[in-house]
Amino acid sequence: MLKAEKNGGNVEEMNDNSSGSDMDGEMDEDVGGTYEFAPLPLFDFQRESEEIRRTGALHLLRMKDKDRVAQAGIDSFVENTTSIVRTSVQILKSGLMNRLDTAGIDFRAVPGLPELFQEDSLALNSFFWLKKGK
Repeated sequence: MLKAEKNGGNVEEMNDNSSGSDMDGEMDEDVGGTYEFAPLPLFDFQRESEEIRRTGALHLLRMKDKDRVAQAGIDSFVENTTSIVRTSVQILKSGLMNRLDTAGIDFRAVPGLPELFQEDSLALNSFFWLKKGK
């Protein structure tokens, strides 16, 4: 729910269902006329990891069963997709490090951030669980 501009001291409430919004959480107006955002729920890495695994497995099964892709094609897809994802994540990491550095924040000082970009992270190894039989 978004609160729109004031009209004669009243605040109009609008539902914003657009996907282009940068704002998450509830916005409340305090007495001074400023807006505060309610805290967002913590990122659940385990839940997100499980969702990535599930989605990946369903996609590969669909390729194999519905599209009749041979195992060699599946293996090639996994290898190429992993390469693309690794490159994209490295670009993201470099940009993030640059922005943090510009703001005077050490990348390593942000709790949990370096671990998200480790070589064995799910972000860099989306199909890791396939190779280990998990």
